[in-house]
Amino acid sequence: MLVENDGKELDLTTAQKVFGYFEKSKIIDLIEQILEGNEESSLKLFRDIYISGVEPKVFLNEFLETLYYIKNVDYINLGGANFDLNDKELEKTRSLSKKISKKDLLLLWQFTLNNLDKIDIIKNQSHFVEMFLIRSLYIKKILKDGKNPKNDRFTQKLN
Repeated sequence: MLVENDGKELDLTTAQKVFGYFEKSKIIDLIEQILEGNEESSLKLFRDIYISGVEPKVFLNEFLETLYYIKNVDYINLGGANFDLNDKELEKTRSLSKKISKKDLLLLWQFTLNNLDKIDIIKNQSHFVEMFLIRSLYIKKILKDGKNPKNDRFTQKLN
């Protein structure tokens, strides 16, 4: 039995906070908010995840993994050892996968990979991730407006 400094028994919630655990449903919700263009709720969801003890680089890796699940949800072997979504998260992932095109998912995937490479050189990684999320919102807005991201100087500068 583990005991906290104040003599209380360590419960699951506290242990999860210590080890930076959070439910994937939070990232699924965050991706949905990004796709809907909701900056305030996107940032609030990230801050909740960050406050729970998740390091920004770990967050970006989890973000990438969730994008993978959304893109490939119809092909994932549910009995596989590398699949860590519960039933509720799986259903949310299936629902979200129907709302977004594969093209948009791949664009967000590539944008995330590009930023993952850069996070180690930034002093305040939490602020870096917040700016990454805001930039992700604008990438989606550019796509919604029907502009071709290859020809858009703003999008080229984002990468």
